[in-house]
Amino acid sequence: YTAFEEELIAFCEQRVAPYKKIRKVEFIKEIPKTHVGKVLRRMLRDRERNL
Repeated sequence: YTAFEEELIAFCEQRVAPYKKIRKVEFIKEIPKTHVGKVLRRMLRDRERNL
């Protein structure tokens, strides 16, 4: 983890219920979107599976 990732996880741990705790943080340059501007969640899920 980088310092920022650790800070983000610590921040969320203080404010989020234990079952919603963040396990991993990944920064990407651009979120995939449709031509209308909606987030392509399917592409994000596929990306996660391929890691």
